[in-house]
Amino acid sequence: MRKAPAIFASGIGADRMGRLAALFDVGTAVCDVAMTGTFSEHALLLTASPENGVLDDLFRRGMGRCIEVDGYSDPEVREAACRADRSDLFLSLTTATTYRGSVSRWVMQGIGLRQVLTPERRDDIELALQEAISNAVLHGNLQMDSLDGVSVAALERFHAETALRLELPAFADRRVEVAVTLGRAVTIEVVDQGVGYIWSPRGGGVASGRGIALIATISDDFEVLQNGRCMRMSFAL
Repeated sequence: MRKAPAIFASGIGADRMGRLAALFDVGTAVCDVAMTGTFSEHALLLTASPENGVLDDLFRRGMGRCIEVDGYSDPEVREAACRADRSDLFLSLTTATTYRGSVSRWVMQGIGLRQVLTPERRDDIELALQEAISNAVLHGNLQMDSLDGVSVAALERFHAETALRLELPAFADRRVEVAVTLGRAVTIEVVDQGVGYIWSPRGGGVASGRGIALIATISDDFEVLQNGRCMRMSFAL
């Protein structure tokens, strides 16, 4: 890593925090993030089962990197932190947390504190990000098919199956990662741990209904990578 981040913790037991502090080669870690007014660009939050309100507050105060440690071994936390260090903003969360959280709002809050955006550009980025995160959660990690119709019954079946899978660790504990790089463009990667899919830029792939056409239209550059597990989109500034 280029520079040891300032590490903050929320909801993590003392024993594990001690192991992680040693793994990161830092002598201490700030456990009460509420005592910090603002965060530096290198700040990293390690959290267990983060709550919406807590992350809302932290991202408003400048936190830009967050790793949910539940379900991760200590070395996996370290590897995720290395990926975070290569990004200006980074979140690694479980499927369940991503589904119930306001991830796109947290990311846009972080971007807004670091980069001046026109209202139109902000709207484009947020819409594409929401679509990509929804795809990663529903069609990626939860392996949900698209709605089999537009009826109320079809929608109820879809929501019922989604709720069922969110209760199964095999689906709910998969990760969603969002990595943002800022510069002459805002580049965002959204990565899931699903089985992947085939996508054709000509619209012939099996990913129909995933909102990919919308993302490809409103972004300035767009790629589907890692056999469908990663969406990379860029927005020129």
